Amino acid sequence: MTRALLLALCVAALSAPARGDDDARGAAELLRHQLLGEPLRERQGRRAPRDAVAAAITAAAPTTLGAHQAGRVLPAYDALTPAERAAFDGLLRRFSDQPAVRDQLLKALAASSGLDDVTWLAGALDGRDAAWIAANTRLAPPGEAGPAVRQQFSDSCVPTTAQALRAEYDPVYALRTRLANPDVTGADDHDPMAMNPALAEEQRDVLLRYHGGPAPRASQDGWGIEVTRPLNDVAAFTGLTYRTHRGEPLEEALALIEAHLAQGRAVPLVVSRAFAPGEGGGGHAVMATAVRHDPAGAPSFLVFDPLAGQATWFSADELRRREMRFASFDRIAYVLTPG
Repeated sequence: MTRALLLALCVAALSAPARGDDDARGAAELLRHQLLGEPLRERQGRRAPRDAVAAAITAAAPTTLGAHQAGRVLPAYDALTPAERAAFDGLLRRFSDQPAVRDQLLKALAASSGLDDVTWLAGALDGRDAAWIAANTRLAPPGEAGPAVRQQFSDSCVPTTAQALRAEYDPVYALRTRLANPDVTGADDHDPMAMNPALAEEQRDVLLRYHGGPAPRASQDGWGIEVTRPLNDVAAFTGLTYRTHRGEPLEEALALIEAHLAQGRAVPLVVSRAFAPGEGGGGHAVMATAVRHDPAGAPSFLVFDPLAGQATWFSADELRRREMRFASFDRIAYVLTPG
């Protein structure tokens, strides 16, 4: 079929009578786009699909889709093929009356999830209430104190923090991790593979990749790993690359933490002992995931501890008094700042 004949067919469609005219014109425009490469135009009285995605981003709950991740949705949408964009548009329309599901679909797209994974997530969340969705699409509680994912080995705090970090931004990973393990908030102190084998295997693999020593939680024979590389291994999903800053002066560290959290960027920390000169230190990875302010404007931080499998609120004053204590660690030694 020649281009001239195709163009003639399109012109004929555009000359359709009033009955069904809008559909005929839309079909003709699509035909011209597919066969002749002409750009699609927004149809009168209808919101362009990209505008509908932008509106959904604006309407999303900030506790689900923070500023950092909201900025990743449209670039991810633009990177889809036309067929994938049409499928995603259909999901947004289908779940327009389930905002908790819709927000997670946007979040999954921002986390570089493919359309098959986004579609799976939509089916898994369909009909669930907002509280269930919020609790199961992260590995640490969203904006509140409570149980969280727990390290399965004595020294797997860094791999567990990396798991929790990815899950902050990737609801597909978070939900699949929860479904693959009986209770991510629990652990067997004597056999890491007994309670949550899939979770433990992932933590063990990260330890071994970076020359750590996996050992049961009750053992003193394990050793941990440097914190930065495992966090940056999940950058494709989080959109964040971390670098290390010293935790002193403390006021500067607190200001950094507060500023990043306000933009929806989680901030891992390394805490250590307040030890005397010449004594050994050691360290433990934790992560600040949210900030809130009292009526006077003073901040408090929600901090996830993988050893206890718990997220706890600490005020800035409590951090100044070294009352944020995880095992024997009570001092912010390093702040991992995202970019």
